[in-house]
Amino acid sequence: MRRDPRPAAGSVGRLYTAWPAKPKHKRKPLFFKDFPTLARQLLYPPRNLPGSTHGVLNMFLKRALSMIAVGAAVAFGPGQAFAAAAPVPFCIDDSAANGGALSTSSNCSNGSGTNGFAVDLINGGYVEKALVTDTGSGLAFNATIVVDFGQYQLGGSEVDAGLGGVYDLYAVVTASGVLTGANTFKANTATLSFYLDTGDNTTLDLTSIDSGTLAFTPGLGDLLLGTSTTLLSGSGSTASSGGSDGFAVTFTDFGLSPDGEEFFIAPRPFYLSVYSDGDINDGTVDVVGPGLLELRGDVSANFFIPEPGTLALVGLSMLGLGIARRRKA
Repeated sequence: MRRDPRPAAGSVGRLYTAWPAKPKHKRKPLFFKDFPTLARQLLYPPRNLPGSTHGVLNMFLKRALSMIAVGAAVAFGPGQAFAAAAPVPFCIDDSAANGGALSTSSNCSNGSGTNGFAVDLINGGYVEKALVTDTGSGLAFNATIVVDFGQYQLGGSEVDAGLGGVYDLYAVVTASGVLTGANTFKANTATLSFYLDTGDNTTLDLTSIDSGTLAFTPGLGDLLLGTSTTLLSGSGSTASSGGSDGFAVTFTDFGLSPDGEEFFIAPRPFYLSVYSDGDINDGTVDVVGPGLLELRGDVSANFFIPEPGTLALVGLSMLGLGIARRRKA
């Protein structure tokens, strides 16, 4: 026993047991100022982990980050958690839709021998039909949006590939919600489906959306690449003044199909969220009333993982998990 070097007032000193020895190795911090480094460590675990550990880790990260994404939207409000997310690169292998060869030079791979090319943004145009109804307590809407992507980008420059010439990518969004003003909308529920049209022959104009049911039917042989039914935020305006027309929508829990796994080959796990925004070129309305709206415009989309601020919630979730386990024990 030794005496405490910090004696209490009016006493010589307190007896205490020996302090535990300091660890020989300093622990690495859970979070880093360099976010790309953290993202790489989360997305690409060390290769010397057993195979089963990789699978469990990927599954855990996907579920944990999906819950964190939802938590961020609740904490910061709709549209604030991800709207400012910068595009991040992903790797595409379009050889199956391009006669067995990549449609442009390879500059990335999946780490297992499959090569591809990197993009961080997909641009295109969209058409939308929205049916507005009077519920007695306000106006509500149901809408179907068909997005026809025609250009890849990387770092602000076009990636000259087969999209829009040899094959096509398109997305179908269905949404329902309420009008929050004379020309503003807020979606409460929505779905996202991402397709590959290997023949570039599917009709994607306003006639492809049924005016009565708002149904869209994918082209024969088109491949479903990925889906999401978890809407984080969705809002828009049909106003023609002040440049405020357009929409912004964020989905999370974006899951790839088997065909999607072969098209979007990296990273793994694939980015969990999709952010898209656009403006209206034709069909703006300053005061919306009951009836059918038909809109056309430009759109872009990118995939991403949560920002550093939302990743801080990982520590809280892990802490809560540890407390729960101790209580259970």
